[in-house]
Amino acid sequence: MVSADSSQTQQGSSATAESRVNDRYGMAGKAGWQPLPDVLLFHQRNLRLNSADLNVLLNLMAHYYVKNEMPFIRPNVIAKRIGVSPRSVQRSIARLRARGLILKAKHPTKGHIVHDLSPLIERLQPLAEARLAEKERRQAMNSNVAQLERALGL
Repeated sequence: MVSADSSQTQQGSSATAESRVNDRYGMAGKAGWQPLPDVLLFHQRNLRLNSADLNVLLNLMAHYYVKNEMPFIRPNVIAKRIGVSPRSVQRSIARLRARGLILKAKHPTKGHIVHDLSPLIERLQPLAEARLAEKERRQAMNSNVAQLERALGL
């Protein structure tokens, strides 16, 4: 259960994030935006994602609005957006499934096909942990350098 305080904090941080997006992107940000984990882009090669597959994956992720409610979007819609054939999108989806990044599932009540992103999200966790550890290591190193400089009067 979410308390009133934490709900307000979540809404406040969401509003802050939205404001930052709008500040950077103007009207384009107001038209809509998606959170995107940096580790997905920074580890594209490690995840064996070519540009076409990443583009398809980004389109799937654009329809992931609520945790555990997996996206539904037809390949022909993605194909029109990115200027390729529906068959090219189907092949990308098949590669994403073969690499274990997404799963094919059925919507529990409506029965249509959804794309389960939970395997991708799980794969990103250790990459995020490593990135955070490296970030902490760099911050500690910078702090140590700053302390040494102060001690030496630099």
